[in-house]
Amino acid sequence: MFRVPQNAQTLLLTRPMAQSQRFGAACRLRFGAGLSIILSPLMRIAWLGDTDGPPVAGAVIFTSENGVQGFVRNWPDWRGQAWCVGARTAQAAQAAGLRTRTGPGTAEGLVSAIVATGGASAAPLVHFRGEHARGAVAQQLRAAGLQASERVIYRQAAQPLNAQACAALGWKGRLIVPLFSPRSARIFADEVARYGAGGGADLHLIAMSKAVAQALGGSDAAEMAAHIHLASHPDAGAMLDEISRILAPPGLLESGAIPR
Repeated sequence: MFRVPQNAQTLLLTRPMAQSQRFGAACRLRFGAGLSIILSPLMRIAWLGDTDGPPVAGAVIFTSENGVQGFVRNWPDWRGQAWCVGARTAQAAQAAGLRTRTGPGTAEGLVSAIVATGGASAAPLVHFRGEHARGAVAQQLRAAGLQASERVIYRQAAQPLNAQACAALGWKGRLIVPLFSPRSARIFADEVARYGAGGGADLHLIAMSKAVAQALGGSDAAEMAAHIHLASHPDAGAMLDEISRILAPPGLLESGAIPR
């Protein structure tokens, strides 16, 4: 049976495995070995083939790194313009050889950027996305007078919390859970309702955006949480900053003991 160290501070990461591993490595680099880390992905990425062929003209749109990866799996030799929701997605697209333009980190902001700079273009835009996506990107672009469509190239299959995560919900130490999307927040809330309601953890939830926080509203997870924190910006750096603020007692950040 998995045992959680009492009176410790633990980070529970629920993103798909590759993203959880990368974020966990960033946390280890920033906060050191004193922070326990549990990886319990709540979604597994399943890649889909696409028989419609690559875009003929215009640009592609990505609102996640997984969208980039799914696109490249289908068309590794395609080179063209890619609109990317934020810096991390743009980095993935650049690594695949695409020419990128980067949005502010949200689907709504990306739509505004495309409309502002591409409103006069007649070239079609194609949003390559997962089965579950928010923002209605293609629909909003069409409403603004642009040619836009969408194609689903991966699925995000829900997974339950693993035994380590379930055990952590019942211990008496601090448990920090960063949540990066509304769907992951909903799945986590469902899992808490099944396994963790009434648990003893000092639970701190970090929402990457207001939409993520809203997805927790009224859930057992929200009721169980000591605090629900909102990141100052929808990116990994802001999530790290919020973890830092939770970990540091008053005055510790100012002393430089935990780097920003």
